[in-house]
Amino acid sequence: MPTELIRGRRVRYEVHGAGEPVLAIGGWGLATGNGFANHPAVLRDAYRFVVYDHRGLGGSGDDDRPGSTELYADDAADLADHLGLGPVHVLGTGGMGACVAQHLAVRRPGLVHDLVLSAGWAGPEPYHHAQQELMLLLRQLDDPLPYRLFGSLLTVAPERFTAETVTASARHQAGGMLDRRDAHLKLVRANLEHDARALLGRIACPTLVVCGERDQLGAPRLARELAGLIDGAELVVVPGATHVFRDDPEAHRFYGETVAAFFDRHRLPV
Repeated sequence: MPTELIRGRRVRYEVHGAGEPVLAIGGWGLATGNGFANHPAVLRDAYRFVVYDHRGLGGSGDDDRPGSTELYADDAADLADHLGLGPVHVLGTGGMGACVAQHLAVRRPGLVHDLVLSAGWAGPEPYHHAQQELMLLLRQLDDPLPYRLFGSLLTVAPERFTAETVTASARHQAGGMLDRRDAHLKLVRANLEHDARALLGRIACPTLVVCGERDQLGAPRLARELAGLIDGAELVVVPGATHVFRDDPEAHRFYGETVAAFFDRHRLPV
């Protein structure tokens, strides 16, 4: 699990597998360690995955700059440059990662060969903005339980919600956002302030927008707007899926196969 100084900041990243490189930009949790297993096996087995922890989470350092999806996009570009990647497949996941990936594709078109935006959005929308504002307010409390509970209610299907759901969520997030409140608050604020709608017309690479049919955060209505603002973008709605594809094995498989087929159609130049 390498940790290296990149532009004077400590960055924790991992490289897994073989094949064409995929730069995976995650959401709010840890992408390294157990986080890598969240990607479908069909992708993990076929590509060389680069995963990393956002600034301030896990083993990655931070500085005093306020968080923004533009800043996190620059972080992704710095890591890719450090590793000598490009052009590369880019996979933005978990909503936050999709927002960051939008700016990466705009700012570094020569780096991004093709683009998958999973569970993301283009900019603020009243209902979604209210959700994000409540998450920000809850995250500022000393007790993380209200935040975890609200997040679980938004991301877990009712029929899969059990007495252990919130506890399992805490275990999944341990060492990441729950332990680094200041850094995580920067991520939440970046989500809240993300607005790339005026820029998305500049994305020229092949783009796939994916969302869950029952996602309440990166909802289908937001995915449709996002896809409509990117010329030629494809939109796939995963049947029955919520915000967290891995909670439903069939949805996770469908999502993985959809992304793998997209990458396969857009092979990197030799």
